[in-house]
Amino acid sequence: MQQFKDYCNSVLASLPQCTIEPLQHVLNAAVQLILNICLHDHVTPALQQLHWLPIEYRITYKLCLTMHFMHTSRAQQYLSDCIQTVLHSNSRPGLRSSDTAAYVKPRCRTRLGERGFSYAGPTAWNSLPAHLHQISDISLFKCCLKTELFHRAHCRWFCHHS
Repeated sequence: MQQFKDYCNSVLASLPQCTIEPLQHVLNAAVQLILNICLHDHVTPALQQLHWLPIEYRITYKLCLTMHFMHTSRAQQYLSDCIQTVLHSNSRPGLRSSDTAAYVKPRCRTRLGERGFSYAGPTAWNSLPAHLHQISDISLFKCCLKTELFHRAHCRWFCHHS
């Protein structure tokens, strides 16, 4: 099956759930159409069968992928200019966190500020396990990242429905 493509979904970062839900409904309808499942059946097992991530995790995936490009010095300079590693932060010298691959989240006074890449990108990246930060190969990173997010998304569902 052809891979599902996302374009610009990182701009959806930190939107309220009421805005994300209609997009999830569209994705669910696509799953129901593709697998010819009943409208009243739960779609999460079908999402798992197709190996598709729910919308909120697709957004996190794209943010982390962009952060990986920055982390491996493959991103556009304008993106790199708006992100700072904890290691190079003037406000956090000598802390244990300064020798990690973490990035500084700027202070935001509004929810709108949290939607900006300079905040949402480091938030998503810093939530990843440390072993993912060490992967430099893009193909391997994509695979491991999807596995991690797939586990987060679908293990949560199974814990509530088993």
